[in-house]
Amino acid sequence: MHVQAESEANDQQWVTDKTTVFFHLTNTTLRLYYFYMTGKELVKLLKKSGWRVVRISGSHHLMQKDDKTVPIPIHGKKDLGKGLLNTILKQTDLK
Repeated sequence: MHVQAESEANDQQWVTDKTTVFFHLTNTTLRLYYFYMTGKELVKLLKKSGWRVVRISGSHHLMQKDDKTVPIPIHGKKDLGKGLLNTILKQTDLK
């Protein structure tokens, strides 16, 4: 997994093993479009968006930013389910 920066405005893409993630990064907002990712990849992305790991309880990382706390499941290299991923992205205001 690596991040490729595109030169047009702040549009970038994140290339993972299975698909490409397109996102738009501004000073305060990160918008994600279509993708699959593991819990580890999501934690890395959230850290870049200003979230921090508060604690780890078993296989769940609790991420916090301002007054919001969101649990992120980490289950090895297994992709997060589509519904779970969308719910987490909505809770973290990335979608």
